[in-house]
Amino acid sequence: MTEPALLKKSITEDRISTAKQLLTDRLGRARLDGLTFLDVHCGVGLFSVAAHRLGATVLAFEDDPELLADAKSIRSSFASDDAWTIVSGAIEDKLFMGSLELYDIVHSSDILDKREHMYHAVEDCADRVKVGGVLYFTAANDQGLTSKFWGSVKKRSESVPSALKTPFVAAVVAPRVGLGFLTSVVQRRPKQYVESWTKYSDVRGTSRWSDLVQMTTRYPYHVSDPGTMIAHLAKRHLHLDRLVPSGRGFNYNEYIFTRHEADPTFTSRASA
Repeated sequence: MTEPALLKKSITEDRISTAKQLLTDRLGRARLDGLTFLDVHCGVGLFSVAAHRLGATVLAFEDDPELLADAKSIRSSFASDDAWTIVSGAIEDKLFMGSLELYDIVHSSDILDKREHMYHAVEDCADRVKVGGVLYFTAANDQGLTSKFWGSVKKRSESVPSALKTPFVAAVVAPRVGLGFLTSVVQRRPKQYVESWTKYSDVRGTSRWSDLVQMTTRYPYHVSDPGTMIAHLAKRHLHLDRLVPSGRGFNYNEYIFTRHEADPTFTSRASA
């Protein structure tokens, strides 16, 4: 588990403000007062903090014991009321998911595409959205050969001994990092490139190296293209309100869906 002092340093007021701004921008609301917010696999709870600060009543869940303990520590540091609850749970646990209420906002960041069955996980999130509610999540963008390359790298990393993980990651990312630096020199922007490393944690809360390790080794790894995702959730009676597309490189699409009417098949699925 992260040491409390380091954990509090990673969840700074600047990071909370950034997360709040992201939520208000993506959801099109200045405040979330009176709304319920489900944070699916919340990690250390950054977006839970942000939603709570914006006035929402938050339920967050996580199945990683260390992350769960970290999230509870963060909650004790940043919230003094009972409008933010954190519990142990997994999206694959049908009994747990079925026990949850319907929510105004269901949120998941950087996790659904790393579960064993991505589309099942997305569906289970969709089923927790009430009529008029919003589903906001991220998923790795299908970039064709680039995605296949990273998928093969991640799978190969599983057979690499722990002692060799660091040199494995370094060997994989070195060409990418080197090209990025050379490009910044040619464009006369080396300072900006250096700051993209030194100030990376101001936004992400982790070092850039840590994210490169995750990018290289975290498996399972699933990708999707927007058209497939939109069509898939249309079957759950959710309609796309906004898509923030992936840029170049290893990136994610952000999806914001709204449920305009009840899903007539939900009751039969829930009782199955």
